[in-house]
Amino acid sequence: MTSLGDKLWYYLLSAWPARLEALYVLKELQANKVAYVESEMLKWSVIAVTFWTIGLIFSLYWFSKWDGKTYLE
Repeated sequence: MTSLGDKLWYYLLSAWPARLEALYVLKELQANKVAYVESEMLKWSVIAVTFWTIGLIFSLYWFSKWDGKTYLE
């Protein structure tokens, strides 16, 4: 894991599994990094919940507009 995407990985869904695993390993192996890991997890969780909420709202809107045939068809 490089530090190349340290500021961007929160916004790249494909980077989440690798970064979250790296944070877990860092927390387990280095006890002095617990505060850092917890702050990173808090940042990630806020962004993840925001992405999830936006996706849910978009999906509800999309499927309410395009669900089946209308009475005019």
